[in-house]
Amino acid sequence: MNGSLSNFTKQLFKKVKDFFDTRRLKHITFAGEDLFLPEREDDPLKRFKQIIFIQSSYLTIIFLITIGVYEWFLGLKIAALVNLAVVFINLLIMFHLKIGGKIYVISSIHIFLLWMSITFLILQTTGINSNMLVWYVLVITMAFEYLDDRFSIVVWLLIIFLSIFGIYFMSKYGYLLSEEKLPSNYELYLVVIFILFFTALLFVYISEKNLYQRQLLIKKADLETKTHELMLTLDELQKQNERIRFLNDKLEDKQMLVEHQISVLKTLMKSRDHALKQLSQKNKIINQYLHDIDDSLKYAEILQKMFLTDEQILKDYFTSFFIIHEQKQHVGGDFYYIKPIKQNQIFVALGDATGHGPAGAILSTIALQYLIDVFSKEIYTPARVLSILRKKIITQLSNFASKHSLHFGIEIAAILYDKNQKTILFAGLGRPIIILKKDILLEFISSNHSIIAQEQNEPVKEIKIKLDTHDKIFLFSDGYYSQLNPEFKKFSKKSFKKLLERIALQPLFTQKQIIEYTLHDWQENAEMTDDITIIGLQV
Repeated sequence: MNGSLSNFTKQLFKKVKDFFDTRRLKHITFAGEDLFLPEREDDPLKRFKQIIFIQSSYLTIIFLITIGVYEWFLGLKIAALVNLAVVFINLLIMFHLKIGGKIYVISSIHIFLLWMSITFLILQTTGINSNMLVWYVLVITMAFEYLDDRFSIVVWLLIIFLSIFGIYFMSKYGYLLSEEKLPSNYELYLVVIFILFFTALLFVYISEKNLYQRQLLIKKADLETKTHELMLTLDELQKQNERIRFLNDKLEDKQMLVEHQISVLKTLMKSRDHALKQLSQKNKIINQYLHDIDDSLKYAEILQKMFLTDEQILKDYFTSFFIIHEQKQHVGGDFYYIKPIKQNQIFVALGDATGHGPAGAILSTIALQYLIDVFSKEIYTPARVLSILRKKIITQLSNFASKHSLHFGIEIAAILYDKNQKTILFAGLGRPIIILKKDILLEFISSNHSIIAQEQNEPVKEIKIKLDTHDKIFLFSDGYYSQLNPEFKKFSKKSFKKLLERIALQPLFTQKQIIEYTLHDWQENAEMTDDITIIGLQV
């Protein structure tokens, strides 16, 4: 009976396949098919396998539900529950395909579930004598349908062979899962269900295969169209190539002209190289001159510093002090002079001569020499010292300045500090002083006029100022607040005074650091524009 049923099934399958091949049936779409298909798949072969898997899964679920219902009524309740579980697992792997699962893995699980369901049903019935053994054809069919490699198909053939072999021994020795008495016609119903399911599965496979072949034909036609377009493009490229050859001939003519121009240019370059060589020699001479001048300025800097008194003298009279003295060049017009008078009195002066560099240095040296001469006569009050200094400078330089239309000038501020009485006598020509009393800034101006060679000025005014412990005294040139930032904006005297007010309560050494840092931050990479001198003294 098994042999005749197998031959009948094979003939039925062949007729159904011939019917599909001759009719070229259109693609079949199941309701809800898109629910389980991935949203995007560029490979048509993979899409074909995905569609086959979804549609086969629909048929498998219908098949298992039908078999399960039939098994339930036959009393094979365990087999029915197994089929229901397989249906649930099959739905899960369909959803897994939706979220990106690999079709090979999913198909293998699907085949395994079908094999397990069929094997369990055979064991529930008559074992090796059951006509349901033919259902293993479904497993082989799906292995050929889903899996491409020969190794996987051979593995499943081996599994089916071992399954039949195992069922034979279980039947022979009475190890079947059920000994229930079955209806005499149960196998006929199951065979009919199997034929219907296998026919539907074959119908789906051939339909999808025809659709895939049509897609390949469309792609082939599209490829032929693109090939034709490519040939037309090639003809156009050949025409363009001929045009390029024509242009290339013209280009060769122009190249000959360019070569001639290059020859002329080489001659000019040789002349240029000769001129550059001469210029290089002259530059060496100039650099040597500059080097000699720089050495002279460095030596002049040493000589100028010899006239500046040692600032360490201040530590015997003040609790704290600092001097910031920076020249724009090696030498400059800013100078200071410190002269102890008695154990409790000291004279401090700060001057700013016109200009900077060598010109300012010469004028500041003259002023320092005159100051030394004045003190040699034991004249110590600031007003008297500045009055004599002004007279000497005007007398010595006025005739020369008038003759050459030059403007010489010196701004100077001088104080005489009495350590015991904590007072200072202040006089200034064009230079003020600033006193910080805690956080209060006081500015004192003796005269707005500097020492000018061409003019006679009014008597120098002297101011007496009473100081308290921790008061701070500042003498300064205009160089600090004349510095420019990269936008060519001056720091300004107003900003300088605000800076002193802001740091008034800081220690004097900290004030010096903040003053230097603020200037550096303001200038950034801008060049220094004037000499800078600031003297800070704390009572």
